[in-house]
Amino acid sequence: MKKILFIMAALLLALFIGCVPAVPSAPTNIETGWYTRLSPVGEGDTEPLGAVVYLPISGADELPDAVCDLPLCDLSGWEYYLIAPRYEGDTVTVQPLVMEEESAAFRAEGEPIIYDAPFVLCCNPSDIFSNVSVTLRHGEESITFSPHVSLRDGSVVTDARAPVCEWVQ
Repeated sequence: MKKILFIMAALLLALFIGCVPAVPSAPTNIETGWYTRLSPVGEGDTEPLGAVVYLPISGADELPDAVCDLPLCDLSGWEYYLIAPRYEGDTVTVQPLVMEEESAAFRAEGEPIIYDAPFVLCCNPSDIFSNVSVTLRHGEESITFSPHVSLRDGSVVTDARAPVCEWVQ
């Protein structure tokens, strides 16, 4: 009788342990292969969550060989960017935007697109405003920016935690 009670107790305990929800794992701090191949332009004083590379091309058919196999998020436009999260398992959310003509305010249009690896973004059909919002997320931290080329000086505008980078050969 004691054996049966012991076995039943062990089975109930095993079932109970199997029903406990898993604790979410902490974000990894393993840098992605793409991130380690990029070099920030200028110096930043904050810990980057990712990197942005402006690709000076006029169409997807001109993508460099090194990135032509990456997913292409084509939101119609003339600017191409390589977006690379810094750590494995991080996510990048791309939200298409439209400008309300009456108020000149921006609003989200359509569903956000989520990536968990580097990708190429085609955006900004206008020099006046960016048609995209990009959010890099690492655990509880996140940054949101709209990449675009400045009409003032031609530099690429992002966020300090998503620095503009260049290729390291």
